[in-house]
Amino acid sequence: MDCAAYTLVTIQYNLMAETAPNAFVQSLLFYGQYPLKIVLHTALTEVAHGLDARNLETATTLLRNRQFDLHTPHPGAAKIMPPTMPKKGHGCIALMMARLIVKEEDHGIRPFVVSVLSRNM
Repeated sequence: MDCAAYTLVTIQYNLMAETAPNAFVQSLLFYGQYPLKIVLHTALTEVAHGLDARNLETATTLLRNRQFDLHTPHPGAAKIMPPTMPKKGHGCIALMMARLIVKEEDHGIRPFVVSVLSRNM
């Protein structure tokens, strides 16, 4: 057993399962998509801010049509994810930490589940 890989998988699973909305994680488990067919990432940090969550600049704005607009204002606010290689037939999702903006009001940092790579790629 590769202990380093096991540690990383355990950390990723715990971060995702404990932070993501329960219904989303449960649906992945129910349909047998996790952990074998979807790769999970946790995107907590930004290039310019590291672990300084108070200064995260990535924002998610709730639009009038009830959809979210996730945006990063500049390269320094890009998310950092662990190095991984896409695998054919496996989707990839990320738990993205971003500021929630509703009607131009900042509601603080919240988790968002974002599709990074389709299973069809």
